[in-house]
This record gives sequence, structure tokens and C-alpha cells, in this order.
Amino acid sequence: MPIRYLKKENRRAVRVPRTIGQAALLSLMLGVGLGATGCGPGFPIMTSEQELLVNNVNSLMDRVATIEESGAAGADLEETRLSLADSKAEMERIRDEFTFIRGSFEENEIAIAQLKADSESAEARITSVSEQFAAIEAELKRLTEQVSALNASAEADAFLHTNLGSTVSELKKRIDTLEQSVQSSLDKQKSKEATAKATAKKSVKSSKEIPTPKYLYAKGLKETKAKEYRAAAKTFKTFLSTHPSHDLADNAQYWLGEIFYDTGEYERAILEFNKVITDYPKGDKRPAATLKQGFSFEKLGAAKEARVLLETVVELYPKSDEAVKATKRLEKLTKKKKPATKNR
Repeated sequence: MPIRYLKKENRRAVRVPRTIGQAALLSLMLGVGLGATGCGPGFPIMTSEQELLVNNVNSLMDRVATIEESGAAGADLEETRLSLADSKAEMERIRDEFTFIRGSFEENEIAIAQLKADSESAEARITSVSEQFAAIEAELKRLTEQVSALNASAEADAFLHTNLGSTVSELKKRIDTLEQSVQSSLDKQKSKEATAKATAKKSVKSSKEIPTPKYLYAKGLKETKAKEYRAAAKTFKTFLSTHPSHDLADNAQYWLGEIFYDTGEYERAILEFNKVITDYPKGDKRPAATLKQGFSFEKLGAAKEARVLLETVVELYPKSDEAVKATKRLEKLTKKKKPATKNR
């Protein structure tokens, strides 16, 4: 009897062949099992179909062994050999099927690996795009904040210009009122000035000396510094009446305003400084005249009008010395205003 070998895992019986034909058949079975499962050395794990085939082969082997031992007729032996050939062909078919399945499995593994690589590449691109979107959002946020700040600044400027416009209108009305109030005093002085001019002309004619513009201007400055304000005002008025288009005319007009400012006649000073601004639009004394107008209104207690004029100096002449003085005076006005706000 052939010796049987029992595997521990599935306890399937496999005979050890005694003839060359049996050895070849068993080798074929083992090759099919190994090729189908892809396993290395050791016994393969057989499916139910393989197990049934092996059992049929074992049965045929038993019949062959019986025939060989009993010396049965060659016809039975030939039949058995044909059955073995059929079994061999079936096993070849099964092996081919398993080979095909294994090849398909390897192709699927390659496809899965490619899909995994594509997925990782797509994730990297998504991460890069997300970072770009984050940078764009941050830039948009920064630009939005800048636009908001610019809008707020524009609104503040518009509010300031609106207030300045209304206040300047009030300021012009105030100056007109001052002109009317001072007009009466000016009328009284006209006769005196006419008399003084006549006297001056007589003295000039008698002495046969005609004073030059520079002489009159220097004389007026000298009298102003000596605080001879009446004489200085008279000299500058003479200069303006005789040389109204001279290059120093705006300066002479400015010093008239300074004379009335120093003597505390702030309303008259405002009017004289206003002539510098209106009568000499191209003169270089406009910043100083506007600044002193603001100081004069402050002396009269008109803080609102003073603030408007000082802000005008800073806005129209930002690089001038008068703008520096106006900024300092505005700071003082702001400090004076804060306690009043708190008391409210």
C-alpha cells in the first residue's frame, strides 16, 4: 500500500507515489497548487475544487495500484490512464485560470499604486492652492482695511472742509460787520489824513525834497520799532497813497495791521490784515497776515474764527514758519477746550 502524508493545517491526505507515473502526477498537482496561490516552499492551501480533484487522483492511484498488484488486464489499465490524462488536463486548466487571476491581481495592485500616487499629487496641489487662497485672502483683508482707512480720512476731510466753508462765510460776515463799525472812525480820520497829506505836500514842496518809496518804508519801520505807532501809521498810509503798486506795498499794509494789533485795536487790525490778503493776492505777506488775523480773533474771544484762520494757514502754507506758529497756537486752543468739555 502507498504511504500517506497528513498536513497539520487542513489534514488533507496526499499519497507518496510508488511509480514514475504517480510521481509525475503528484508533481503536477503540487505545481498547480503552488502556481495558483503564489506561495513559496511548504504545502499549498487548496480550494474545495482542488481538494476534490486530489481525492479523485488518489482514488485513481488506488485503482492503478490494485491493478498493478493484481495483474489485471491492460484494458482496465488503459482506462485508468485515460482518466489520469483527463485529470491532468483539468488540472492544467485550473492552473491557467489561477495564473490569469494572479496576473489580474498584480495589475490591480499596480493600478491601486498609481491611484494612490495620483491622490497624493492631487492632495499636494490642493494644499498649494489652499495656501495661495489664504495669501490672497490676507492681501484682500489688508487692502480692505486700507480702503476703509482712506474712506474714513476722506470723510473727515469732507467734514472739515464743510465746516471750514460755513465758518469762513461767517467769518466774512464778521469782517464786513467790523468794516461797518470801523467805517465811522475811518471817516473821522479822513479829514485829519487829508489835512496831514496837504501839510506833507506843502513841506515837501517847500523843502523841494520828494521822499522815495524806500525812504518812506524805512521811516515807517523805524517808527514802528520805536513804538511811535501814530507816526508809523501815518508814514505807511502816506506810502500806500503815493505808491500803491510798489513791491513793498503789501509789506506796508501788513505793518499797518501790526501797528493796530500792538496797540490792542484788534478789530481794526483784522481789517488791515484782510486788505493784505484781498488787495495783494500775489504778495508774500499773505501767510503772516492770515496768522495775525487768527491771533486777533483769539484776542477778541472768537475762538472758532481763530481756529479756522489758523487751520487755513497750516493747510495753504504747510512749509512756512507761520504754519509752525499756527500749529502751536492750535494745540493751545485744543488744551483750553478740553476742560470745558469735561465740565459739561
